[in-house]
Amino acid sequence: MSKLNFEKFVEDSKKIKLEKSEKDRILHFLKAEMMNESVREKVSPGHILWSTKLYQFKFNFTKPMPIAIIIALLITGGTSFAAQQSLPGDVLYPVKLEVNENVRGWLALSDEAKASLEARLAEERLKEAEKLAVKSELNAEVRAKIEQNFEKHAGRVEARIDKFGSSNAQKALEVNSNFQTSLDAHVKILNNIGVSLDGEVEKELDKLILKVRSEKESRNKTREGHEASVKAEISPFAMQAAEGKAKAVNNKIQEVKKFLNGLKERFGADVVVGAEARLKLAEETLAEGQAELEAGVYGEAFVLFQKAQNIAQEVKLLLNAKVEFEEEPENSPTPSSSVSPSSSPSVSPTAEPSTVNGSVEIDSETEVQQDDNTELRSKSRIRINLGF
Repeated sequence: MSKLNFEKFVEDSKKIKLEKSEKDRILHFLKAEMMNESVREKVSPGHILWSTKLYQFKFNFTKPMPIAIIIALLITGGTSFAAQQSLPGDVLYPVKLEVNENVRGWLALSDEAKASLEARLAEERLKEAEKLAVKSELNAEVRAKIEQNFEKHAGRVEARIDKFGSSNAQKALEVNSNFQTSLDAHVKILNNIGVSLDGEVEKELDKLILKVRSEKESRNKTREGHEASVKAEISPFAMQAAEGKAKAVNNKIQEVKKFLNGLKERFGADVVVGAEARLKLAEETLAEGQAELEAGVYGEAFVLFQKAQNIAQEVKLLLNAKVEFEEEPENSPTPSSSVSPSSSPSVSPTAEPSTVNGSVEIDSETEVQQDDNTELRSKSRIRINLGF
């Protein structure tokens, strides 16, 4: 974790404000902790030593941060939105990890909620790697740290699921399958990010992808066991769980449809057709689940509903990646290929899109510049090949 300039951190944090809802939630937690006798230790008459979870923060700052400052930052000013958008190496990144994410952990009370949160945090580490790779800032040290944190969160997902899997097979299947789908989508996105100018970013991405693929395969094996448990369950709550799942999946499909419709012009016909085909498959799978539900086969219905949800979920993740990492389509035509025969050429030929590793699609522009020696440089534009 990078060192933090304490004075600059305090000054920067004064410019950032928490939403009222966030302040209320944090204050509610603090009050609840202070009312809990189990977290207090009486040292002497009239003296109470508070040892709430706030003392568990492990900040790697250049100066120690008193607990009063942490509370002040949380309540009156400092960390939430800007820190949440920070990346490894940014001044507020330690706050993102040690404050924002710890608070989110406190508010996840059940093992099911904690497992879902850990899955989202694992996904957040992958998003950070993607953003850094696009900026050509993913080096070996940063990649190793992201990978370490990703593995930590992924391990916690499995540990949490193990705690409640036997008593809540439906939730275990949901958390595990959603996590697997997210990993699958991010493997595709990481593969599509592209190659840095010197190729070093690609090497680091390849190393990270190996770890993510390994975790994805592990989740896939676990999912099969959860599906079998759900299908075999004869709980009186099975029908209620399946009915609730059906509603949630239908809402998810409609959400992705709306998202796609709002960006049809940007995505282009081929992407829209492919995404619509996948969403149609999700709807067909949902319909199959409805038939099983009506037949009273609730476990089979739930499994089909989960599959439909994951199809729609992957479409949304991949479309989001296109929006975030691809440049807007250019309105002006690309200059024609030509290189001046003079000693100081400056016009660049435009290469056709190509595929790298079977999935990375790059539009390259080569620019020739004259210094002491003529230097050939390549500019690449990210293209996300959805594989629909």
